[in-house]
Amino acid sequence: MARKFTYPKLIVNNGSLVIYYHHITQTKIPTGVKISNKKYRGKLVEWDEKIGLIPTEVLNAIELNKELKEKLNLVTAVVNCNQ
Repeated sequence: MARKFTYPKLIVNNGSLVIYYHHITQTKIPTGVKISNKKYRGKLVEWDEKIGLIPTEVLNAIELNKELKEKLNLVTAVVNCNQ
């Protein structure tokens, strides 16, 4: 029995952002965007877990978030075509 499909989502993996999704097997696609590993109270300073994007206080956050959203939308479109 195949595992349930999950939509692509951005995950921090050792300082770089990776798109993960699961359909039969877990797949990860590197985005090429790196963030700092600095933490404050156990949470990454340059990553907002609630919204799944880089906070606006970070330098170049708007451009990086735009790039991340484009890549995430592209992966989502490809995965939806293969369902």
